Amino acid sequence: MIKMVRKARVRAAGRTAAIGGLLALFASGCVSDADLSSLRREQRDLARRLADTRADVESLRGQLARLRAQVEDGGSRPRAAVPAPSSDIEERLRVLESSSSRPTDQAPVAAPGSMPPGSEFGSTAPVPPPSTAPPPPAAAPVADGAGSTASIDLDMGRSTNEEYRAGLTQYQRGDAQKAVQTLRSAVNKNPKAEFVPYAQYWIGEAYYGQGKYNEAILAYNEVLVGFPKSDRVPAALLRQASAFAELGDKIDARLILQKLVSEHPTSPEAARAKKQLLALGS
Repeated sequence: MIKMVRKARVRAAGRTAAIGGLLALFASGCVSDADLSSLRREQRDLARRLADTRADVESLRGQLARLRAQVEDGGSRPRAAVPAPSSDIEERLRVLESSSSRPTDQAPVAAPGSMPPGSEFGSTAPVPPPSTAPPPPAAAPVADGAGSTASIDLDMGRSTNEEYRAGLTQYQRGDAQKAVQTLRSAVNKNPKAEFVPYAQYWIGEAYYGQGKYNEAILAYNEVLVGFPKSDRVPAALLRQASAFAELGDKIDARLILQKLVSEHPTSPEAARAKKQLLALGS
């Protein structure tokens, strides 16, 4: 900024000197009438340019003064805190992944050497035997067509892998927990098999049917991230949005539904997504 001001001053000084030289020639009688007219036009032109240069210099001075004021103000006054950006879907998924370090379908194991209840302080009270009551019945899976747009019967015929088919059968029978374990085992043994995105989707459905919406969201996300060109992507997006809505997160649910409608407008899931957007107040 200072260099620009100095250059403007040098140009102005040069033009002033040129005008002075021409006036000196006129005073010595070495110019004709035509030269005089030309000299006057040149003088007016130089005067106009000089005025423009002065205006530029004043403008530069004003800018320099404002910059100095900003620098001084910034050094003497603390900056206002910048609000943190709103959480997006990817950040939410990272949080879910970091909080899922231990599979939720496994019961916690007591630490080695831990004392059973009633044995503290040398108590000799007998420890009650484990309950022999039958476990509660497994939660029934979501029926075909009730929420999910995928057909488990159709997916059953996508592969002859026994473990994959066994996992789907367990899901059909209502044993969601075993279905998750079996399907995960099939995926781990055959990570590049054609049935993997469908297995991941039904893992999500098994979690969803148990009300484990965070785990379901992550399972559906495995389809979206690992198999973005799969024909199961629209269904995974639709169900992931439903899981977010079940958790009360309507913002992310709307974002996912809008993504579904935008990227897969002709899919059957897009029609459902539009209805869900209306229900969410979008």
